[in-house]
Amino acid sequence: MSFKAAVLGASEYAGAELLRLLAVHPEIDVTVATAGNELGQTVGNVFPHLSRYSDLDLEEVDAAGSVASCDVVFSALPTGVGMRMLPHLDNDVVIDLSGDFCLHDANDFVFWHGTRHLRSDQLGSWAYGLPELFRESIVGAKRIAIPGPFATAATLAIAPLVKHKLIHGVVSVNVLAGASTLRRTSATNGGFAELNDNVIVDKVAIDEQTPEVEMALMWLAGADAHITVSMISHLVPVVRGVSATASALATPGTSVEDCAQAYEADYGDEPFVIVWSNPVGTKMVRGANTVAMQVTLDGRANQVIASCVLDNLMKGSAGQAIQCANLALGLPEITGLTVEGVYP
Repeated sequence: MSFKAAVLGASEYAGAELLRLLAVHPEIDVTVATAGNELGQTVGNVFPHLSRYSDLDLEEVDAAGSVASCDVVFSALPTGVGMRMLPHLDNDVVIDLSGDFCLHDANDFVFWHGTRHLRSDQLGSWAYGLPELFRESIVGAKRIAIPGPFATAATLAIAPLVKHKLIHGVVSVNVLAGASTLRRTSATNGGFAELNDNVIVDKVAIDEQTPEVEMALMWLAGADAHITVSMISHLVPVVRGVSATASALATPGTSVEDCAQAYEADYGDEPFVIVWSNPVGTKMVRGANTVAMQVTLDGRANQVIASCVLDNLMKGSAGQAIQCANLALGLPEITGLTVEGVYP
């Protein structure tokens, strides 16, 4: 193994997924796993599917001890915890999945999260970990903030439309999300009794990932652009998967061919993007670090509609984190990741 890694927050869904993927990564070896709960147990006891780690204990975070010995740190700590801890790490590469360092504006953070950022001096210094759009800033980066699954799906769905000026006005995004988008330790709305045979309107116009989408799209559109995104999210009775459908008014003269050409130009060579001619579903990408999307033009309503599906624990968190780690560490981008989903 070339690099030693620590996984912080290993008892959460995203942390466990990082461990699963890194178990077969040829260049990264996990030597430290930390957790706030289930301390003293081995990873294999907490997660029986991770028998590879039967001798790896879950320990408390010790930034000056075992964590300091690692080359790369993957943090799946809850939002608000990472901002207190991660700036103090001296490791070569630190990759945060919490969203604490995604935004670049401290005022935006206060507005959407309802609290002050404790290290606002660091906002803007972390690379935004969405390789398909911002690869150059991730290559060789030391600090990387991974966008959440809603932001990843929505931004990738909309980006070609913005870059090629095929839409205008407010962008509406409707997100359907599986139960594993919640924290593993969360009981609210996450249990079988709440989710089974139910669709829950979760957040209307208040989702914390909304400003990430606006920020990324304005970077793509140019310095003078102003883009407003209105997002609604729902919890649906599935375990893994996110489906985001975005719509906006078509720029006059926009055709179906224009849309198809824009997506081919932007994503035709991307290993983890599938542009599909038919409607897409989450089973297409379950277990893969891949997004699948479809774009169409509703001529009657003059709306462009773009849908994107992903596995929230893969391209929506752990998989994308490893994709970014590969770029930061100088490894081939697809190392340790799978493109094909698990079906049925």
